Amino acid sequence: MSIDRAARKTWESLRAAELELADRRRDFLALPVETRHELLAAGLESPAQRGTALRMIEFLEIVHRLEYFPQLVRLASSAHADTMLVRQVIAGLPRPWVHSFLKDEMWPILAQGDDEEFRRFAELLTEIGPEDLLLDLVDLARASSDADIREVAEDFGKN
Repeated sequence: MSIDRAARKTWESLRAAELELADRRRDFLALPVETRHELLAAGLESPAQRGTALRMIEFLEIVHRLEYFPQLVRLASSAHADTMLVRQVIAGLPRPWVHSFLKDEMWPILAQGDDEEFRRFAELLTEIGPEDLLLDLVDLARASSDADIREVAEDFGKN
């Protein structure tokens, strides 16, 4: 099978773009920590920049990734184009650390939330645990006066 010129050109263009991205990533990671933090925190708040910010956070040392945990949990509470990427970044953090701080970040959001927040957090907990926190969320949902929130308990509860 012979590869035509247009396909080869597309491939070479893709390779060049990937090399350029690696160079820009190195440049970004060489910035002062405070500057990176400011840019990434702002990027997480902008739907147009969020995907880039999330992908860059994964290149940071763990200690610096943890700084974004409150924002990541808040972003995990709703559906948007980057929901799966947010979950991926959270899942890449040390599980024992995440499990010890997750409830403190989630519960204030749930106190003001509707069924969407309950459902998104139940999905997150199904993926990363801990199971006892999922059971607490299900109990909280089951006790709600909102029928849509109680439906989350039905969907994620273990009868």
